[in-house]
Amino acid sequence: MARQGMGELRTDMEVYTSDAVHVGRVKEIRGGDVLIDRSQQRDIYVPLQLVGQVLPEEGRVELEISDDMLQNTEWEHPPIF
Repeated sequence: MARQGMGELRTDMEVYTSDAVHVGRVKEIRGGDVLIDRSQQRDIYVPLQLVGQVLPEEGRVELEISDDMLQNTEWEHPPIF
């Protein structure tokens, strides 16, 4: 799937999984990942490759993974370069 609207990715956008579960808000955009602020959970660093589309008019980002897959990751720490 082509990533739509990547140039429109901004902080404070709402983030959802591919199965429409709200994840949190974009806190920071880095070189290869996006830091997502999650309510009452640790923030996570999601690789930019998993951003499916950005809908700036809705202030929304949709990931290419489901909530189950997201919950089973260990992205609480940024990758070491």
